[in-house]
Amino acid sequence: MVQNKSAKEMWIYCGVVLLLFALFIPVLTREVKERKNEAVEKAAEETNGDVYTLDGTALDRAAPDADGDKTTVDGATTGQTAPGEATSDQAAKDEAVANDKGKEENASPETAVEAAVALPEINIADMIWPLKGEVIREVGLSYAQTFSDYRYHNGIDIKADRGAEVVMPLPGKVIKKETTREEGIVLTVEHGQQNGVVWSSVFAHLSETSLKEGDYLEIGAPVGSVDQPGYNEIMEGPHLHYSLYQNGQVVNPLDYLP
Repeated sequence: MVQNKSAKEMWIYCGVVLLLFALFIPVLTREVKERKNEAVEKAAEETNGDVYTLDGTALDRAAPDADGDKTTVDGATTGQTAPGEATSDQAAKDEAVANDKGKEENASPETAVEAAVALPEINIADMIWPLKGEVIREVGLSYAQTFSDYRYHNGIDIKADRGAEVVMPLPGKVIKKETTREEGIVLTVEHGQQNGVVWSSVFAHLSETSLKEGDYLEIGAPVGSVDQPGYNEIMEGPHLHYSLYQNGQVVNPLDYLP
């Protein structure tokens, strides 16, 4: 009797264990599969390959086949460049860059002079004042009333009434016209060259002008008129901001004006 009871309890215990296994095995299997899929996906991302789950389902990307192409689930290829081809293309690009750099390094100083010779000849000694008036700021470190501090100034400020006429200090062509909140209407003029030195000017704080890019003006021709300055120098009152450049570098116009 006691033996039969013990056997019955043993069978019940085994049944409970089997039931627990039956319940938890699918859960554990799914968890293991998901973790393996995550590991496969991470590895594929590092190698730029396709991602397949353990049941053979392809994820978003395509894996490279033996030829280096990426194959999607439906068998279509995306034409990925094979490693050898990529190396060859990169080598060609590197060689082209090296050739271009070599050309730049081997360019003679005469090349820059030849480019300057293409510009019209001018005589910097012919330069006239773009506007008659008091110079209230010069090139260099100076006090800025608008900002109440000392800062670098890349031109001269010539005080004048609004509407005062501004003229060309040298002959030249308008190469840039823009309007900004800081400087108002700004004209950049390329004058030409003298002995390989290229000269250009910038006029700022102008009122509306009919000039456009490409227009050529003789010395003394009207450029525009003085307007209320932009935000950068609004406290200085109406004036012309004039900058002179020698080979792209700021120089002091007062060194060349009569």
